[in-house]
Amino acid sequence: MNANIYLWREISSVPEHPGVYAWYYQPTLTEFDVKNIIDQINSYKSDDKIAEAKKLVEAFLQRNLMQYFAEHPYQAMIKGPLKPSYTGQLSHESRPSESLVERIVSDSTRLLQIKKFLDRRDPLFGSPIYIGMSSSLKQRLVRHKDLIEKFKQGKFSVGPGLQEDRESTPEQKRDRSFAQEVASRNMSTGDLYVAIREIEDLNDSYVDMENLLNRIYYPLIGRN
Repeated sequence: MNANIYLWREISSVPEHPGVYAWYYQPTLTEFDVKNIIDQINSYKSDDKIAEAKKLVEAFLQRNLMQYFAEHPYQAMIKGPLKPSYTGQLSHESRPSESLVERIVSDSTRLLQIKKFLDRRDPLFGSPIYIGMSSSLKQRLVRHKDLIEKFKQGKFSVGPGLQEDRESTPEQKRDRSFAQEVASRNMSTGDLYVAIREIEDLNDSYVDMENLLNRIYYPLIGRN
């Protein structure tokens, strides 16, 4: 059975069946923003300010597309025989390639094609930001949706010692953590969508599939 795709506004239509699911985030570019930056690029080029145009394009791509997928810092240690040890954080350096920036500066209308492509919701070209499973896909995904909305509206919080955190199940804690991460990254709900795969069996194999998929695809949020 092929996976079914549900947009944010369609989550309530997810079936009450066991299975696995994957959340995706595909940011969109507005027509206003694309036309505005094309005008700015062309203005810089007419004044022979190519370096400034490149910085403008890089900042645009970072702000509108790439920032949402930055990894949290890794805690690293370097040591060797009879050597001093070093520990600290390694930050994810996310930036568009120089060749991409140069092509857009050379032909700013490329941004129109990028916008057109991003307007589609296609998990074949995306990495999941979260993979989960449930005996009731609808129940769990509706809970995700409700929590994300609450965090975005500032109606929910989590942290050590909070009553709701102490009394929650591990699954509920993961759901709140995922929702909080989505909100903290300023992800637009309109750009979130979910793919589900129903799994009908008698031995809850969807639990095994969720565990395996997390270790194959390493989703950005809530690795389990």
